[in-house]
Amino acid sequence: MRNLNQLKAQKKRLPTNIKTGDRSRFIHEKKIKKIIKYVKESTQIATFMVIVHLSLFKEHDQEFLTPQAIRKILGFFQNLWLKLESGQSSLIEKYPWAKRNWSLLTLENPHRLHVDFIRNPEDVYRMAFNFVGYWAKKNGKGVKGYGSSDHFTNVMATMDWMVYYSNYEIISGSLKRRIKRTQQGED
Repeated sequence: MRNLNQLKAQKKRLPTNIKTGDRSRFIHEKKIKKIIKYVKESTQIATFMVIVHLSLFKEHDQEFLTPQAIRKILGFFQNLWLKLESGQSSLIEKYPWAKRNWSLLTLENPHRLHVDFIRNPEDVYRMAFNFVGYWAKKNGKGVKGYGSSDHFTNVMATMDWMVYYSNYEIISGSLKRRIKRTQQGED
């Protein structure tokens, strides 16, 4: 809930950021909505990935994952977004992904503000993966290989399978209908 409030607060601040320096004529409202959607989705994905990591490797502080632990994770990401928005130099200078997000949130250089990476789901997942690596480092969790693309690919494949099997009936029904339509089109 707090994370949702954070997103709403950022949504309110974005128009203020746009007006600063008379940038409003350069930033289209659709672009702002895409940025807000990106913040929400990347935070949700990162939170889910942290919860999966904690659960799979049993690294949560108590015997099982508690609502307090989840609130702590959400608070961490809320704080991360605030640091990104404020341009905290220790974060921005050390992590290229942080600088990219800072530029996005502050609408830095609106003439050249490229948001293509927030449209591609794989790029959003990759950014969320950066957030998880940062979370792991800051929380002293034993996460090995978070920087490697092989590890990223393996984690993403595992998550895809988890989503598939948690929605097996829906997905398999959809696939069967799609196959049937394809076969009917070939006849």
